[in-house]
Amino acid sequence: QEKIKKVGQQGVLCLLSDCLRSENPGFTPPEVKIKDMFESEIANCPGKFVVTTMSSNISRWKLAIDVSLAHKRKIVLVGRTIEKNMALAQKLKYLEYPEDIFVKRNKMQQYADNELTFLVAGSQAQIGSSLDKIAAGDVPNLEIKTNDKVIFSTDYIPGNESAIYRLID
Repeated sequence: QEKIKKVGQQGVLCLLSDCLRSENPGFTPPEVKIKDMFESEIANCPGKFVVTTMSSNISRWKLAIDVSLAHKRKIVLVGRTIEKNMALAQKLKYLEYPEDIFVKRNKMQQYADNELTFLVAGSQAQIGSSLDKIAAGDVPNLEIKTNDKVIFSTDYIPGNESAIYRLID
């Protein structure tokens, strides 16, 4: 708040920003809380660990990757937007990981389910997204099984609730 106030005193008249739940009073919990949740969930995951959030949320993807690596899991990117965003983030040095932590989807059968984390596009239940296709059984060799965990690591955008609940069901 103090930084915004200081900028205002310097003559900035308008700040345009996009933030889910900005109408709610209070503060957003720090990302370390999300990391703790990832840690708790992956520690008790005997199968695939599947994480979905906004495709552009690089810091959230980084948390999921770091926790997964600590649990000796390889990373599978699922979705064109995630693949593009992750490649760009690595090119810009926002993320710096060795290439061997990433497994191409056509090579994932070489690993046990509990050795893999899937970063999947489609947290808002967009029709045709990777998560939508996985739920519908339309992604070859990739199905959600009883021992797998799917983590929705984002707030829903108002209006998407029904679609998200339908996807979860």
